[in-house]
Amino acid sequence: MRKCNGRVQKAATLVAAASIVILVSPGAAAASFNCANASNFIERQICADESLSALDDEMAQLYKNALLRSSNSGAIKLAQRAWLKEIRSKCADSRCLAAVYTARIEDLSQHRPTIPGVTTAPPVRASSAAPQSSAAAVPAPAFSPVARLSSVAAAQFNTPKFQVSIDSYRIVRDFGGQLFQASDKAGAVYVVVRYRYMNTTKQPMNSLFSTPTVSLKDGEGVVYVENRNATFTYKIANNIDSNNADSINPRITIADVAVFEVSDELFNPKTWQVAFNADTEVEVNIRSLPKH
Repeated sequence: MRKCNGRVQKAATLVAAASIVILVSPGAAAASFNCANASNFIERQICADESLSALDDEMAQLYKNALLRSSNSGAIKLAQRAWLKEIRSKCADSRCLAAVYTARIEDLSQHRPTIPGVTTAPPVRASSAAPQSSAAAVPAPAFSPVARLSSVAAAQFNTPKFQVSIDSYRIVRDFGGQLFQASDKAGAVYVVVRYRYMNTTKQPMNSLFSTPTVSLKDGEGVVYVENRNATFTYKIANNIDSNNADSINPRITIADVAVFEVSDELFNPKTWQVAFNADTEVEVNIRSLPKH
């Protein structure tokens, strides 16, 4: 019986060891980091998904090639760090990761020092007037009924979990520098919205799932989602840093900005709204906001 138990124990040990090898093996394809050291949700998702690992491997190789070919490797490195911080870190599922990796691979293939314009905001109502995203939208969480606010004073409001201020808006046609450029397409303008929010609960919130977003709505209720590429470029050009922590801690005010590409002909601040989306959705008329 002892020998039998010994064999069983040895077999169990071998099975357990094999299981560990199987679990860790996807890391062989994820070349931009070591899966044995995967420490967050996104890294674990990549290591557990063969297709994502393959995309990560391709992206890493293209990044290395771009560094070798470029006469300005500093710009490539800066863009890559910014992509990891501002774009990839915002993903909450593998579909989003696949989309942002695909866009980044396309960018690196041409080795442009820019950030791919991938939108991971809630899906919008179909409309020929709405800007098109280069990636499929991530399913939106359920929100409570909309509360409409219209006066300047009402641009500061509370939701069940947040204290919010929609501070101002601005219309611009181009911005950026030599490394990061954003210029409007024919007939388009950028609407820049500045806002702040604070977690008023007593518990930290997971930033992957709880970070508030803003969108624009026209007079007919058509939703325009943030252009993340333009937002990133605007932040770089204006030295704006937003929340990139793993959690939104209580009683800390976070300032942020969102940039939208819209039709110059269709945009009308008298009839359009800024929609704040978090634990509830609140719409603020743009005409009530100061320009900055």
